[in-house]
Amino acid sequence: MMISGTELGSVVSTYLHQTPKAPANAVGGSVQPGSPAADGVVLSAQSGSVSRLVSALQSVPDIRSERVLEARNRVQSGQPPSSSDVARQILSRVVGDRLAAGS
Repeated sequence: MMISGTELGSVVSTYLHQTPKAPANAVGGSVQPGSPAADGVVLSAQSGSVSRLVSALQSVPDIRSERVLEARNRVQSGQPPSSSDVARQILSRVVGDRLAAGS
């Protein structure tokens, strides 16, 4: 099938005079009439799951009260952690954070 220059011109002209419609699930700026394409963001179906997970993680407290209470009880009973225990915990946290960050 051959498409002539006239037919191609007709299609382009028709397209340029239509207002592009963004997909129903697109998020973005407003579309100007006559613009050849619309910019926008299309979110996947998994974005809702990710949003729920982020919300759940944000609700976790930064301070773990049970661990603070446990440490307080050890110190009050005369059994504070040794410096090697503290160093081990710090190193394991640093290594764990770096592994989680992928570096």
